[in-house]
Amino acid sequence: MAFITQPVLARQRAMAQDFINALYHWFLTAVDVARQLLPIFLIAGAAALTLWLAYEKWSPASQEKRANRLKQASAKTAQILALLLTLLATTAVLTEAHQMVTARRNTLEQAQASRHKEPQLSGVEQYAPRIGYEAERTYTRTLTLPPSFLARVGEEGVQVLSPYLVDPSADGVEKLADTFRKSGEDVVFTRQLTRLDEITIAADSADVKLNFETHRTSSGQRYYQAYFDGTYRFHNPNPAPAPMRFIFPLPQGGGTVQGFFFDVQGAHVTEPDEHGMYSWTGTVPARANLAVHAHYETTGGGSYAYLLGSESRRIGDFHLQATGAEQLKFARSGIYPTAITGASADWNLHDVLTAQSINLVFPSADLEAQLLDKTLSILPLAAVLFAAGAMWLKPKRAVLGLAAFALGLTVIPVTSSYASPAIATLVGCIVAVLGAGAALGGKAGWALAALSGLFCAAFLTAEHGALVAWVLAAGVVAAWGLVNRNRPLEPSPA
Repeated sequence: MAFITQPVLARQRAMAQDFINALYHWFLTAVDVARQLLPIFLIAGAAALTLWLAYEKWSPASQEKRANRLKQASAKTAQILALLLTLLATTAVLTEAHQMVTARRNTLEQAQASRHKEPQLSGVEQYAPRIGYEAERTYTRTLTLPPSFLARVGEEGVQVLSPYLVDPSADGVEKLADTFRKSGEDVVFTRQLTRLDEITIAADSADVKLNFETHRTSSGQRYYQAYFDGTYRFHNPNPAPAPMRFIFPLPQGGGTVQGFFFDVQGAHVTEPDEHGMYSWTGTVPARANLAVHAHYETTGGGSYAYLLGSESRRIGDFHLQATGAEQLKFARSGIYPTAITGASADWNLHDVLTAQSINLVFPSADLEAQLLDKTLSILPLAAVLFAAGAMWLKPKRAVLGLAAFALGLTVIPVTSSYASPAIATLVGCIVAVLGAGAALGGKAGWALAALSGLFCAAFLTAEHGALVAWVLAAGVVAAWGLVNRNRPLEPSPA
């Protein structure tokens, strides 16, 4: 036992304690229900005994015959009662085990602190980078001033017009010219302001690669690790050298961003500028082309969105490839992939004007956890069906077979904390089949155990679980019909 760590031992003790508490509470509930129904049982038993005594008194000639029938019926009734009590206990145990697994999962999800990795992550939004060049632009603003307002200008100066004009001390202002001219009794004021503006342009091409690694927490919640690699190409559209700027916005939402950088024209950008933006500024020769390579890693949950731009800005040649360990899902409101191959999806867009985005969806609930929940839900029903079949095939061994079958099924919720739901289900079903088959014995007993085990593992087929369960049920009915087709009819009593 030296290879078992302390956290594993603590988890095993917690599981055993929860299981014992669940059985104890179920036992108290069953005793309370029996106590409430005890008067009804006593009255019904007394009435049945009275009727039987009256019948015996009325017809003593057939007493021996009725005694033999009563003995046979009593033995059959005892078998049925024992089977029903065992079925009640086993279904209660399986139900409590299901509730225990659900409660433990909810506890792990809602706990504020945990020794296990239980991240609470939102979706990630990645905006396309912004590219622009600086150019001089002149803006003209004209105001018509009445004589009363003109007098205020003469007394207080042009600053009284500041609420209506651009601040001349703003960044990028290079020239400022104010003129006044007479227009009737009014005066027309004109201000011409020349400043350096950033003209936004679209990238010539974008090649983005996204790789998603999905992970599962101990409570069954899913999150992903995203690896982003993007190459953006743009050029100076002016016939002369111009200062240009490239801004790459960090992803919004999700968890911690790691390993972020982008390279352009020999510069390696890893820190924000004085405005808190990750940007590069430099003079680009006329018509020259530049390439930028960006990379980062981040975690998120639920969704990942890449926002292309706006309806007023053209998107050049755009390619995004997303890959994952499983088939990706896409939001209906986003742009659907142009090609899907296995667990990879590609978006190839050319000269597009759109406000849509690329939206990938990652369900927060683990598929395996959903299958485990469905499997645990049908275990009581599987026990009922097995009990009916065992009573029909092997009535004398039905109680032992049911106990062995149910004991094997409890392996599923117990081992689900240590192994994946699929492995836990397979191990539990195999143990249940071996135990029930050995208890019932014979070909018919092993066949019933195998079919019941397959019924419990039906939801391992994901989307076709219900279909598999129906096929198995139809197979059982067909087998019952074939077995009884050639059985001779018992003569009816005279």
